[in-house]
Amino acid sequence: MSVFPALPEGRLGGRAGTVAICAIVAAHLFILPLPGGRLLLLAHLFAICGAVAFAASGTISPRVRAALLGVGLVGIRVSLGGLPLPAIDAARDLAVDPPNVQVTVAAVLAPLRGEQRVIVELGSARVLVSTPPNPQLFVGDEIECQLDFAELSGSSIERLRVRGVSASAQTRSVRLQGHRNFIEIIRNRFGDDIERVIPAPAGGLAAAITIGLRERVDERLATAFTATGLGHIVALSGWNVAIVLGAVGRALSGLPLRRRRWALVAAAMLFGIFAGASPSVIRASFMAAAALIGAASGRRGSGAIALAHAVLALTLLDPAIVFDAGFRLSALATAGLLARAQEWSNRAALMGEKFPGVVQTPWRFIGGDVAISIAAQAATLGVVIALFGRVALWSIPLTLLIAPLIPLATAAAVIAVVVGELASVLPSALLPLTSALAQPATALFQACAVVASEGAKLPGGALVVPRSATIPIGLLSTAIGWVALLRPYGSPPLASVDETENESAADRRLGQKLLAATCVLLLLGSLANSYASAAPRDTLRISVLDVGQGDAILVETGGRRMLVDGGPDPARLLTELDALIPSWDRRIDILVASHPHEDHLAGLPRLIDRFRIGGVLGAEERGGGPASAAWRRILDTERLQYRSVHAGDAFSLGQASISVLWPDTAYLAAEPTNDGRSLNNRSVVLRIDVHGFSALLTGDIEADIDPQIAARITTPIDLLKAPHHGSGTSASRLFITAADPRISIVSVGVGNSYGHPVAGTIARLSERGGLVARTDLQGRVVTVVDLETGAWHTSTSAGEMAVPSRAEIERLGSAFERVGLRVTDAVQPLRLADAPLAALGGCRLASATIRAWKAHGSFSRGVTTSS
Repeated sequence: MSVFPALPEGRLGGRAGTVAICAIVAAHLFILPLPGGRLLLLAHLFAICGAVAFAASGTISPRVRAALLGVGLVGIRVSLGGLPLPAIDAARDLAVDPPNVQVTVAAVLAPLRGEQRVIVELGSARVLVSTPPNPQLFVGDEIECQLDFAELSGSSIERLRVRGVSASAQTRSVRLQGHRNFIEIIRNRFGDDIERVIPAPAGGLAAAITIGLRERVDERLATAFTATGLGHIVALSGWNVAIVLGAVGRALSGLPLRRRRWALVAAAMLFGIFAGASPSVIRASFMAAAALIGAASGRRGSGAIALAHAVLALTLLDPAIVFDAGFRLSALATAGLLARAQEWSNRAALMGEKFPGVVQTPWRFIGGDVAISIAAQAATLGVVIALFGRVALWSIPLTLLIAPLIPLATAAAVIAVVVGELASVLPSALLPLTSALAQPATALFQACAVVASEGAKLPGGALVVPRSATIPIGLLSTAIGWVALLRPYGSPPLASVDETENESAADRRLGQKLLAATCVLLLLGSLANSYASAAPRDTLRISVLDVGQGDAILVETGGRRMLVDGGPDPARLLTELDALIPSWDRRIDILVASHPHEDHLAGLPRLIDRFRIGGVLGAEERGGGPASAAWRRILDTERLQYRSVHAGDAFSLGQASISVLWPDTAYLAAEPTNDGRSLNNRSVVLRIDVHGFSALLTGDIEADIDPQIAARITTPIDLLKAPHHGSGTSASRLFITAADPRISIVSVGVGNSYGHPVAGTIARLSERGGLVARTDLQGRVVTVVDLETGAWHTSTSAGEMAVPSRAEIERLGSAFERVGLRVTDAVQPLRLADAPLAALGGCRLASATIRAWKAHGSFSRGVTTSS
């Protein structure tokens, strides 16, 4: 008697499924923390098991023979092809003094905190390397860099082994030697086309879902998809392959059936390779190919057998694939769907008949999808808990919202690829046409992004499992889930065929109408949002963008735009700009590069592919890091109009007059030193004046330049972009007294390693009664000036700010005791009029000032403290 349960062949693939399951189990044993020699000995033992399976074919159970065959095939593959993962002792020789090496990029991972992450091949080893965002790297690129290996601990070695790499490293400078992978060049060209016409972050999401460029998804949006359990939406899988095969099948409908099936096999495999060969899409491509080959050869098969063949083939091609989370979840989810999805969908339909009438109609649309989602969750929940230690509680309802949009969005994205290629060559006058053609894809992918982003804010979004309990709870959940999937159920009663077909046809027609109506509403909403985001032509709008630890300021008036700096993160800059600039008018008239530091320049090189740039202004081009070098190459090759500016220069933007206050030509004449302070003090400082309103954009100037700047500030400033992110070496009292701003905006990143902004600087900025806003606490800060009345207001992502009038500043400024202010460690906005002195952490204030604040409390709520 077989030791395996007699499972139906259509459910788990019969003996083919047994071979695949045992092969996967055997491959998992190579993660054991053993030296390489012992792991190879284990592989030899597995190979002997395979030999036993062939030699004893007549004396052992077919199921046992199938199990030994699966183990033996993996053993033979590892014995001949090498270990699937680096051995426990493989990383020791790499963590040495780093040479200047030339390596090949083997994989591009999702960015982390603005840095690129790539896996490179260093000899026979693979190394996970964090690099600056410029130059942008693709699979197959040959690069020269100096690797600074991170200190390896026991936990990091295990984590890196699972990724298939032997070490991790950091590099601060990358020199691109050339591109080798033609397929990757084409893929990324298509990704550029998509993002050229679909605004961020929807464009990056479209590139990920359509052609597998997951590294293009905005980091914050990717976090939202993960937190809500919607990561499977971003991963290419079965429905992408189905869409491609459906399109190819229609195109080849004139061919004989047998030839068409073999053509579809080729299409499935080619799409898997072109889409980046991620484990989930390769699994789907192999599974489709296995099913088509079986049909073409006339053999009886099922989905479960096709899945078993696909999983076995992939495991033998690369045993390391079994350690990939995407492959595990994709294979398990597919198995769960094959096991029970259809039956549970039927039971869900019967269950709906018992619901009240008002619930029955919507249940007919979602009941089957709910059952399918539950089947997939039952198959994968244990692995999710074991790998990630958390369960997204809103995953199923959010999946039901997004899933119907994905096929339509993918088809629309294919059109966007063509439109984006046209947009790169068409004149500016025709760009609104390309935007209109891409608008359906924009609306659909924006809707998906909103569902994930808002879903991440829902209460009780995730159940976190203690780290020590993830494995046992994961194993228990896996056992419960698969018992539910495999236990025998009685057959549900069946309705008559005619009744079922009539109800299905009616539901299908109604569902199509609802989906069409939803798409129309999304399209109208997307257009309305784009129109609403544009700056009114009769205003001046200054937006200090939330780009992390860096600067990027967008100035708009009269239909003209000026961008000052680009921040440290290209993806974050594009997301911020696309939230404010309509997709049919991607134009920046003046681009200002204040000085060549990474946190001001890194976002600019990739801006050229998305926006039409009128002209570039700057002062100092020498020095800087990789972003500065990439920017200089672009200035040399893209034929951009560049003009060097210095103190005394002036130009206009619409009705706004812009004066250059710094740097002096004499200061620029000297060669900059290598220290950051020298380049900071060469920042372009701009003053903007329009209808009685003034703003001062200061770059990263330090306090030792303040006397020169203060002498050139002839009238008080309404809006000040605080110098150097509020550092302790900037914004002296002399400078602040001369500027006397009504509001100061600190552009700074959350939890940055520099400690910006410091408490003393924040205290100096606010001690005369002006407001202080911070992008790390309040997000994007937008000031809008009415050019007819001169009135203006400031708002942040957190809400409207009540800015004090100039009269209030003058009346209250003298009431401040100019003493060293000690500020609390808690970084939060305070309504000082209502806060007791103890809550201010010992901030000593004159009694006159307290009384004045209480009398004018309407403006004090914007003051912000700092740690």
